[in-house]
Amino acid sequence: MSLSKAPATPLLEGERHLAMFPASLSVFIYRALLIGAITALVFAGLALGLGYWSPVLPMWRFLGIVIGFAALSVFLFDGPSRWMRHSSECWHLTDRRLLFEDARFPEQDFALPLSQIASATPIFSWNLRLKLTDGTAMLMHFVRSPDKIRKRIETAQRHGGAPDA
Repeated sequence: MSLSKAPATPLLEGERHLAMFPASLSVFIYRALLIGAITALVFAGLALGLGYWSPVLPMWRFLGIVIGFAALSVFLFDGPSRWMRHSSECWHLTDRRLLFEDARFPEQDFALPLSQIASATPIFSWNLRLKLTDGTAMLMHFVRSPDKIRKRIETAQRHGGAPDA
């Protein structure tokens, strides 16, 4: 879940790096396989419900077509381009801030004081939604164990350093 690599963003005086949460390829693959499996079940149910399977079409061929369409839908609607957009993202938790770093687009890096995070909500098992005190929200994409990250953020908020770093 967390590594010890220090962030590229300079830490404030007295600030401690607590954890690192990079985007995970295995989480992305798990999500893609899950979406593909659900899509296959929906296609199979639709096809069977509409009577498109018949004794003339062998079951293995029918299943192959359904799985093929499911795989195609994953790559068409949510494929490698989504992973490429988020693969270089990394979040660093300190005792005062949550730092966002994108190795491909360093101009998008930012530091978020922990006091500005109103809540953190896991979305499925691959994203963490951060709701800020000003009403905006952002996602931590393809992270491992979003619920554990939420707990780490809440612990850092309770025991952290300066409240408005």
